Amino acid sequence: MNKEELKQRLLDFDERVSLEEQCNPTVKYKCFLVGGSAFILLNLIPRATYDIDVLRCTSRKLLNYMQEYGMNTNVSAYIGCFADGFAERAIKLELNTHTVDFYTLSLEDLVVSKIASGRTKDMKDIQSRIVLNNIDWEKLDELIDLTSEGMISDFSRRELIDLYEEYRREFKK
Repeated sequence: MNKEELKQRLLDFDERVSLEEQCNPTVKYKCFLVGGSAFILLNLIPRATYDIDVLRCTSRKLLNYMQEYGMNTNVSAYIGCFADGFAERAIKLELNTHTVDFYTLSLEDLVVSKIASGRTKDMKDIQSRIVLNNIDWEKLDELIDLTSEGMISDFSRRELIDLYEEYRREFKK
């Protein structure tokens, strides 16, 4: 999916939830997007993606519909790759929705999660000129520290720090 297809998928999902759940129009659920779809929606990478990674949603009943719309909720298993307070730093997407407000995590939160994954595809995403030109390196340092402190194992913590130090050396200008 490209950016326009992602937006349409989110709008279709919102419409379905609105109709099926007969939601109170004054209450909106929040859905936090990460991964490639978040980068695409923020105009940070030009590639397409196959799914929409959802880190967290404020209503469990929305999970009933997500799979139909290519929304991957397995990301929550990797919650340790995200610094505390990510919701407060999230960026609301400007979509004309009825029931669900969609957010992407901040660029720095997204970069931390990509580094934590260590996958080649994820590392390539955060090496784009657009990403590198928009990173707040001080904020990124802070979020790496926060994320590493919350990791369960010393091995995971050390791996994150090592990957970040390598990334910083190579790309911070």
